[in-house]
Amino acid sequence: MNSMGRHSYFAFGLRLSSNIPLHWLGPECAAGEQPGVLIDCFDLDEVSMDVQRGELLYESKLQFGGIPYYVLHRTDRGDMFSYCDDVHILLESNRITAYTTEKERYRILQSRLLSSAIAYWLEQRGVTMLHASSIKVGEGAVGFLADSGMGKSTMAANFVARGNEMLGDDLLACRVVEQHAEVLPMFPSLRLYSAQVERFFGATDGIETVQPYEDKLRLDVGAHGYGRFCGITQKLSCLYFLERVHDAERLVEILPVAPAAAIRNLTYHSFIAPLARAMGMTALRFSALGEIANCVPVRRIVYRSGFENLEAVYDALSQDVERVAIARSISYG
Repeated sequence: MNSMGRHSYFAFGLRLSSNIPLHWLGPECAAGEQPGVLIDCFDLDEVSMDVQRGELLYESKLQFGGIPYYVLHRTDRGDMFSYCDDVHILLESNRITAYTTEKERYRILQSRLLSSAIAYWLEQRGVTMLHASSIKVGEGAVGFLADSGMGKSTMAANFVARGNEMLGDDLLACRVVEQHAEVLPMFPSLRLYSAQVERFFGATDGIETVQPYEDKLRLDVGAHGYGRFCGITQKLSCLYFLERVHDAERLVEILPVAPAAAIRNLTYHSFIAPLARAMGMTALRFSALGEIANCVPVRRIVYRSGFENLEAVYDALSQDVERVAIARSISYG
């Protein structure tokens, strides 16, 4: 912590400064240069004094007891997420402010902040957010996309356990720069069920859940945690749509995806697609996803279910990444 009583971190390709510790972001770094975003947390009663709510922009379809999980309002200072359990997150150009009933509820705050809220904030700044996990393989990064519960985090854990560095789990931040796509490092956490943790990393004692009402556990990756985390922006080598099939004929099969299908699937696996539609950002995002599909090979990987089959998946995918790298070096050579 620096002399001004703030905590400094590096995530999403940005330096962050917070008035509370955010341990999900990993070890603190030196304060150094001007932060790209300030993150502050205040008591809930201050939100009524600070912010005047205006237009309702979006209401989550997910509900708890008939109450939307969150709503998004436009306010006199910026757009604000308001969650059903009295967590509010206000997004301004260079500041994110959270209001909670208890400042000590860091776990809930971090799970909300480092999900839809940060994805929405980054999208508004030209970063495309995919519902995907990303791993450094060879000289670049690969992304794993799938429906919820269909193996993104499992695949990431499989690669981390075998020595690869992780860039992010569940969120993939991507942008196109000079005819190539790059992946920004997110934050060093994996979200896994107990059986997955035990399979890849051993005992689950002392590991916190992502949220109090969830079964998934949150593992620190990197320093003082499991495996290694890559905190450096990487070129995106390939994107893989995962299809885990119980009775697949072949152990592993990797198939190319046509450009039109790639864009359609990337749109489907965008992290904030409903919010983008509500905000009139669909056309802009479709164009960004088209740029990504145009410069990054997209594959479909069909593999047989079961932990015992993941070694074959790892080998096949690693070989495919190597083939992509060779093909690119020949075409650019």
